[in-house]
Amino acid sequence: MVNRGGGGKIINISSGAGKKGIAKYAAYCASKFAVVGWTQAMAQEMAEHKINVNAICPGLVDTREWTLLLEP
Repeated sequence: MVNRGGGGKIINISSGAGKKGIAKYAAYCASKFAVVGWTQAMAQEMAEHKINVNAICPGLVDTREWTLLLEP
C-alpha cells in the first residue's frame, strides 16, 4: 500500500477477550490483546500514508465451549 502511493484500509480480527481478560483463557486473551495493541501502533504508523488500521472485536458466540465455561 505504501509503495503504491498510500491510501487503504487494514482490518484485523481480535475478540472481546482482547479488551477484557477471561479467567482460564489467559493465553487466548494475551494473543487478542496483542492484536489490539499491534492495531493501535500500526494505525499511528500508517496514518501518514493515509492507511486506516482498525480491529473488530466480536463478542461471545453461543457454543458448547462457552456454555461449559459459564457453568458454575
